[in-house]
Amino acid sequence: MSFRLILVAAVAAGLAVPAIATPAVELAQATPAKPAAQALKPVTRAAVIQDLDNAFKSVDANHDGTLSKDEISARQAQGLQNATTRDRQILEARFDKLDINHDGQLSKQEFVAMAQPRHAPQTPEQLLQRLDANKDGKVSMEEYRRLELDAFDKADTNHDGTISPQEIQAARKK
Repeated sequence: MSFRLILVAAVAAGLAVPAIATPAVELAQATPAKPAAQALKPVTRAAVIQDLDNAFKSVDANHDGTLSKDEISARQAQGLQNATTRDRQILEARFDKLDINHDGQLSKQEFVAMAQPRHAPQTPEQLLQRLDANKDGKVSMEEYRRLELDAFDKADTNHDGTISPQEIQAARKK
C-alpha cells in the first residue's frame, strides 16, 4: 500500500483525486511486512518542486504558464472520471467474490448502485480562491508551488532542504 504525505492540503482536498495537486511528495512505501515508519525516505525540496512543476504543466493545457478555471475544471472532471472507473472495477471484483457459486443471483446492477457517487469537495472557483494569491483569476507557477513549499519548509525543521524520515514522522503527528 502506498502512503503519501500530501503537503498541500488545500489543493489535494480541493480535488480529492490525483487531478491537479497530488503530485505531492512520495514519502513512504509501506507493505504489511514493511511498516510505514521503516519505509520513510528523505525527500528533497528540489524533488518536491519537480513534482509540482510536472503536475502544473500537465494541467496547463494551453501552456500559458497559468491555470484557468476551465483547466482546473477539466482536470478535476478527468480525475473524478478516473476515480469512478476505479470504484466500478473494485465493486465488480467484490461482486464476483460475493457470488461464490457464480449463479449471478446477486445483481451486479444492484450491487454497483450501492456505491456512493463521487463529488469534488471544492468547486473550481473555491480552488482558485485558495490558490490565487494575487486574485487575478489565474494560478501562476509560484502560486501553485506556494502552499506545498510552505508546508515542506515547515516540515524541514533543520532547514537543510531535505525532509528526513524523522521530520516526516514529526510532520505526520501535527
